Parts: sequence; structure tokens; C-alpha cells
Amino acid sequence: MIEDTLPFDSVVFVCAHQRAPGERVACANAGREGMALLEGLKAAVKARGWETRVRVSKSGCVDRCEEGPNVVVVPRGQKPVWFHGVSLDDAPKSLPERSPRTFEFLRRTFSITRTRRTP
Repeated sequence: MIEDTLPFDSVVFVCAHQRAPGERVACANAGREGMALLEGLKAAVKARGWETRVRVSKSGCVDRCEEGPNVVVVPRGQKPVWFHGVSLDDAPKSLPERSPRTFEFLRRTFSITRTRRTP
């Protein structure tokens, strides 16, 4: 096994977990928009020519289904940031022109504010 630095400025994980009808809610089930968010982010990154700098990937369940859709951003050299309750209305409207290395990438991408969860 080889340990190395992250090969992208940011990696964005979008929960794309699905469950059978009647089971617990999931981020990519009908009405939850997980897959559309995934595709929207991929398209926005491609439109900016950032394919070698930002990796958008689907993730499995992060076990916060009732709070989803869930998106986790891992910027190189920084702490991961978890976004929940993301909707298509939040999806990529305008991406910054500069390198997307920080929280600003997602804040501007989703036009959202950062909130802290209280213990």
C-alpha cells in the first residue's frame, strides 16, 4: 500500500444510495435528487475545465439519510465539510473562476451558508 497526497484540489462525494420503496429514505430515491446533484456537479466541473482539479464521485450511504441529500467535500490539506439537505435549487449555478481549494468552492457552487451542528 502506498500513502500519498490527494491528487485533486478537492474531492466531492455525493450520496447516491438508493433503497427499495417502503424502506428507509435514501439520498438518491425518487424525490431526493441525489443522482441529479451528482450529475449537476459533474457537469459544472466539466464546464469549467476542472476535471483534473476536482473529482466528483458518488458515495454509498453515509447513514444520515433523513438529513440528505448529503454531500461531503474533501479539499486538499483541509478538513472535510459535510453539507446536508442539499437540493437541486442549491446545485451549481455559478462556480468561482479561481482554483476550488476551499470551502468557498462549495459555498459559491451551492449558494449556501455554513452552519455548525451543536452537540
